[in-house]
Amino acid sequence: RLNLAVELGKQALSAEHSAESHFDLACSLYRAERFEETLRHFELAQQLRPDWINPVLNAGALLDRLDRPREALALMERAVELDP
Repeated sequence: RLNLAVELGKQALSAEHSAESHFDLACSLYRAERFEETLRHFELAQQLRPDWINPVLNAGALLDRLDRPREALALMERAVELDP
């Protein structure tokens, strides 16, 4: 079922290249434990909507889980800038 969710997310992204589509695909990839791809799609969501906190927070939490504390901290600081 997780692979189906990822495939549906990819189809949605091909239909509508938006921050939300990248974010949704990243969430599906996360559940499938495809973490590097997850990070890439959170980053693309951030690029398309730099003022949206959700992909920043989620990417920061994932980086922390992956034991990449410096990168995680940088994103958490960015999240505070977006929503003090």
